Amino acid sequence: MDFFVLLDEYFDCISLPLNPKQKELFFRFYQLLKQKNPELNLTRIHSLEEIIRKHFVDSCMILPILDKYRLVLKTPIMDLGTGAGFPSIPLAILLENQNFLLVESRKNRVEFLLEVKKELGLNHIEIIHKTLTYKDQVPCGSVITRALESMKETAIRTANSLPKEGLLVFLKGPNVQEELNEMNEKYFELILKHDYVLPSRGEQRDERTLIVFRKKVSKEYLLSPVVRHYFQLEKYLRFRKIESKQNEFFKFLKKLENSKEIKKEKRTLIAGEKIVNEFIEKFPEKIQDFLFTKELSEEKVLKYFKLIKNSNVEYVYLEKELVRELEISEYSPPYLLVETKEIQEIKAFDYSSSFLILPLQNPLNLGACVRTAIGFGISNIVLTKESANPFLLKSIRSSSGAVFLANFFSLKDDKDKFINSYRNKIFLLDIEGEDIRQLKVIPKNFGLIIGEEGQGIPKEFYQYSLPKITIPISKEIDSLNAAVSCGIALFYLENRK
Repeated sequence: MDFFVLLDEYFDCISLPLNPKQKELFFRFYQLLKQKNPELNLTRIHSLEEIIRKHFVDSCMILPILDKYRLVLKTPIMDLGTGAGFPSIPLAILLENQNFLLVESRKNRVEFLLEVKKELGLNHIEIIHKTLTYKDQVPCGSVITRALESMKETAIRTANSLPKEGLLVFLKGPNVQEELNEMNEKYFELILKHDYVLPSRGEQRDERTLIVFRKKVSKEYLLSPVVRHYFQLEKYLRFRKIESKQNEFFKFLKKLENSKEIKKEKRTLIAGEKIVNEFIEKFPEKIQDFLFTKELSEEKVLKYFKLIKNSNVEYVYLEKELVRELEISEYSPPYLLVETKEIQEIKAFDYSSSFLILPLQNPLNLGACVRTAIGFGISNIVLTKESANPFLLKSIRSSSGAVFLANFFSLKDDKDKFINSYRNKIFLLDIEGEDIRQLKVIPKNFGLIIGEEGQGIPKEFYQYSLPKITIPISKEIDSLNAAVSCGIALFYLENRK
């Protein structure tokens, strides 16, 4: 649908009709987001409608709510942790007479915001490249934030910047009670808690909560009793703290233990010091978040910070109690949230080297076989409908990270065409096959199908009359483990072809 039609429809829903100039500015901002996002990873939202709903409308929808309760944002308005400019850029488009201070610590985000300011001619905004702490003083009249940081942390960060009677405005999700309980009523008065739902043309129900506190004391009065543990890390890098199970980012991490979510999000979690270190060395550009707990010393966090050559990486502190809820808990920190490789359609397969077909449901077996294949110089791995996701934590650990070196292809479609194309070059490892040691001809580039121990290879593969091979074993056992079979078979085939 046309950008301007959607924009009008959604802003009419929140009773904020736009004039032609504002519409044009939103369009130019949208274009910059789409243009720069692949390079800078500015947002995980990609579709036109969702950007308008969850970024533009979500940022501006607070204005009629504040007006309803006769609350006025005093200028200048600080947007703490603005990221790609939310909510401040959409608000600045509507509020031409207000001054905005966009505080952001990440250099690439700052450079993007400076370009937005120039391209949109938003001379009433100021970009501040800084990790704000309670010791810093950036004078403002109000603070507004959509960042994931807890309300308590934001209140402390702005202690020396926000004056008495200044407003702290939080754009939050629906589960905020735990964060509200952490706020000190002696210093901050809760004056608004308003639940609302983003407008939608479908069945989506995105619940939001607008929270407003009024600061009751002066900066000087508040600063002196601020006694709490401060990470020394805050002097060197900015990081988010996740302290609640209701936190949206924590819920997202929990979902990534599911194969479908990994496939959908194209991201996964990595754990284990060796694998983490190797990934940092080989694929720094694929790292999105560096996760740690108090178990990892501040010295080591700083060491990793200097080691990771990717300015886009976000650093996230997780309470140990939360990590216990995750599959990664059996490993010591740090952990990485990383991008996965695309599992390509089989039509993209390039028959330039040998390959494996792995209908393995057990992620440990699949990971071990991938590691073995990479060890023999085979990087093309074909997955079937039975296959476990190669980017599950168990697969990654079993492969010792080798899954990130492989090229994966899905055999769900065009199976007949693919198998028939290489019929005489694909070996089916079967207990009743020809002794692998007696093979007379082995193609330079061959395929090998390996099944689970006991279960064997899915029956549908037998309809293609593929050449069957076997590894002779003692009659004392029925079959070998899939990973062991894979290693033995590849050793013979690679060394005798």
